[in-house]
Amino acid sequence: MREKERYTKGMYGWIGFKKKGITYIAETQLAGETKWKFSLLVKLGLNDITSYSTIPLKVWSAVGFVISFFLFHIYWSH
Repeated sequence: MREKERYTKGMYGWIGFKKKGITYIAETQLAGETKWKFSLLVKLGLNDITSYSTIPLKVWSAVGFVISFFLFHIYWSH
């Protein structure tokens, strides 16, 4: 695997491990502050979406098709 930043949750599903949900109630943090900043969480989420999903490819393929359609229509209508 050539990823620079490995997202293990995505890798486990990609490899084929079975998933099992566990329900729990998280308690509030008693001391200190979290080290996870909002920007790091956004970066992690974007890494997950782009590395282990075909959604970005599908979205940009559709955008490219629409742009191409309009440009061909403009070109051929003149």
